[in-house]
Amino acid sequence: MMPIVNYLTVGTQPAHPVEARKLRMKAAKYAHIENIIFKKSFSVPYLRCLNPSKAKWIMKDLHEGTCGNHSGRRSLAHKAITQGYFWPYMAREAKQFVRNCDKC
Repeated sequence: MMPIVNYLTVGTQPAHPVEARKLRMKAAKYAHIENIIFKKSFSVPYLRCLNPSKAKWIMKDLHEGTCGNHSGRRSLAHKAITQGYFWPYMAREAKQFVRNCDKC
């Protein structure tokens, strides 16, 4: 995500033209609004991109919080999307989180 963030915020690109084109194609799926990175989506509003520590906190809150019901990995990832959050490897991290939960 850091190359995409750097491209959207500062405009830095790789020197190699093929790599620069790949970066521009990936960055087209994201938006930079008021120092926050959002992922563009067709069916839902923009999803706020999270860093790994914030993503773990959100996942824990959705899974174990006051409204949490210790749901499975797919429904946990879907809950995060419906709440307006996104991070790369969301489904994989949800699977590991549910597997390591001692209450499930």
